[in-house]
Amino acid sequence: MTSLTPKPILIALPLVKQCEGLELNPYLCPANIPTIGYGHVILEHDSFNPPLTPNDAINLLIKDLSLFYNALLPLVNVPLKNHEAAALLSFIFNIGITAFKASTLRRKLNRGEDKTEVALEFPRWIYAKGKILNGLISRRQQEQILFLYPPNHTKSNPKQENGAGEGSRTLDINLGKVALYH
Repeated sequence: MTSLTPKPILIALPLVKQCEGLELNPYLCPANIPTIGYGHVILEHDSFNPPLTPNDAINLLIKDLSLFYNALLPLVNVPLKNHEAAALLSFIFNIGITAFKASTLRRKLNRGEDKTEVALEFPRWIYAKGKILNGLISRRQQEQILFLYPPNHTKSNPKQENGAGEGSRTLDINLGKVALYH
């Protein structure tokens, strides 16, 4: 990583690493696609000498995220904060550019709808080959939280501040802690 790496990539990196996991040898992901490293889709022109080193896997992920970031920018016509772009970057890294282009999430975002309304679209993307995956449920929750709140931001529960109700619970996404209301 260099100081020239865009901030949304740096913010998205730990989330994508956590969600994708590290596999140093080629494997088939849940969608039955040949993959290696941190979710790198193996293409015909790729040449690897498995196993990858962990450093090679991180460099490959940064390269992939850079490609996705450059593809994301022209698809969004509203200003994005770094954490919003990072959440979208993780999202499109997982679902692909084509699916993002056709998504209601993108349409709502580009129409300038309230960010809370836009964020409600993340949980709709929890299927792989028609089956709900728990890993995608968790990933979408983390992307949704990152989209709404910058890393290291904690939103307190108003019920707790008023002394009523139960306290808030937090979800650590390796980017900071944010409160979820229950």
